[in-house]
Amino acid sequence: MMKHAAGSGQQAAGTGHRAVDDGSRRIRLARYCLLPAACCLLLASCYKDDLDPAALTNNPFDPGYNGPAIFTFDTTYVEVLTTFPLIQRQVFQFHVNSGLFLAEQAYSVRVHDQVSGTTSMVEQLPAGSDVLRYYRLEFTHGQEYCMGLALSNNTHDGRTETVCGFLP
Repeated sequence: MMKHAAGSGQQAAGTGHRAVDDGSRRIRLARYCLLPAACCLLLASCYKDDLDPAALTNNPFDPGYNGPAIFTFDTTYVEVLTTFPLIQRQVFQFHVNSGLFLAEQAYSVRVHDQVSGTTSMVEQLPAGSDVLRYYRLEFTHGQEYCMGLALSNNTHDGRTETVCGFLP
């Protein structure tokens, strides 16, 4: 009788062991099938078309921008400052077409005075204004003045455009 009981215990243990083997086979099978499928889905969802930096030419802050003109000449005139001594300076006023920006952004304009050869930054005053002014202390009435203008966001300069104005 002891022998039979021992045999029954062995069968019960063997049956239980067989059930664990079936469960681990299913888990292994699921792991082998589902894991690669999940990885493939993940990789496929991350795939993006290759970017061609040469084709990205619609940002006015980039040197390779090839869209419409960013700057337009507005006016130039002589301003007299009522200080002692009196100071006369030429105002070269231009407009920035901020409607071309991809997003609203504060900016400066790098101005290269082609007559004097100097380069300086012009800030938005007041902030948010798209009408900017460059001041020159040396000027001659009846002369055309040209400026090289480039947008700047303090890290990059955009394409330089030449804008000219005639001081009557």
